[in-house]
This record gives sequence, structure tokens and C-alpha cells, in this order.
Amino acid sequence: MSSEENFSAENNALYSYIVPVMSCAESSYSNSLSDLTRIGLKCLYFNACSLLSKFAELHYELYSSNYDIVLITETWLTPDILDHELDPRHCYTVYRCDRPSRGGGACLLVRTSVQSVRLPQPVSIMA
Repeated sequence: MSSEENFSAENNALYSYIVPVMSCAESSYSNSLSDLTRIGLKCLYFNACSLLSKFAELHYELYSSNYDIVLITETWLTPDILDHELDPRHCYTVYRCDRPSRGGGACLLVRTSVQSVRLPQPVSIMA
């Protein structure tokens, strides 16, 4: 289930809106998890193809590998799945983008020791 991979923002719009807050010396923002790794952040990206049946594997990865940032695509989560079910130990800030229909969705977990903010999503001009 886990494989460390490079990730570019074009693969998932959610990544564009979550920015780890870095010191002034590290202020050049990049769209690549490999760049985040270079500044000392341990990152994991994977496609869950439904996270609902994989909570045990997710918890194992979160708590045994000490990742700073975990990005999950194809979560298939719905609003009735609460954030604390993803991170029962409350070690991460959870950012989610659930799809209103079946399938899809993305989730970003950022370790609470890494200051992060969710930027406002740009308004689409396409109807």
C-alpha cells in the first residue's frame, strides 16, 4: 500500500491549496513532494482506491513511519466518515476534499508539528 513517490500538483488539485508554512530561509514554494523531502519533510503519496477498508494499513503507515505529510488520492470518503477515524491519535491536521458522488476524493494529512494552512480555493470561471 505504501510507496514514496514524487507528486506534482497537476495530479491533484487539493495539493495546490495546502501550503506547509516554512521559515523565511525555506520560503521558495514548489509543487513537488520531492522538494518538500529536500527540506527535511518525510512524505508519502498513494492511491487508496477506497480508503474505507484500509484504515488499519493507514494507521500503521501514519504511526510507524513518522511521515510529516501523507497525500491520499481516490479515498472514496463521504462526510459520514469523521476525520478522527483517519487519525485516531490526533497527530495530523486532516484536509479532505470528498467527492459528492461515488469514488474520487483526496485527503492530505499534515503532522501537527508542521504548521500548515488551507488556502482559499480559486473561484472557477467555467460553468
